[in-house]
Amino acid sequence: MRGSPRARSWGCRNDHAAGRDEELSGRRPRSGQIRTQFLAESLLLSALGGIGGALIGTLVTAGYALSQGWPVVVPAWAVLGGLAATLVIGAVAGLYPAIRASRLSPTEALAAT
Repeated sequence: MRGSPRARSWGCRNDHAAGRDEELSGRRPRSGQIRTQFLAESLLLSALGGIGGALIGTLVTAGYALSQGWPVVVPAWAVLGGLAATLVIGAVAGLYPAIRASRLSPTEALAAT
């Protein structure tokens, strides 16, 4: 998922939080909070896709093995390796949009759409 379609929502979040925080401390949300939320969303979506892919792959493998009369063998390292790969790819793919979104000011984010 690209970061730019969500720029307006981040701008609203920053703007809203800035107004609320202004009364309390005069600060807007830390860029680390936005970056962390972006990465968490990216990792969650990657994990869900990886779990779905591992489940479908295991079921297809089991179905084919049973249709051939073979024993069903799916190595745990293959499933865990696939899940680890999806998490790494999700983190790398989410890093750039996360950094970009965390650097936008609320007015820039609202005008970016």
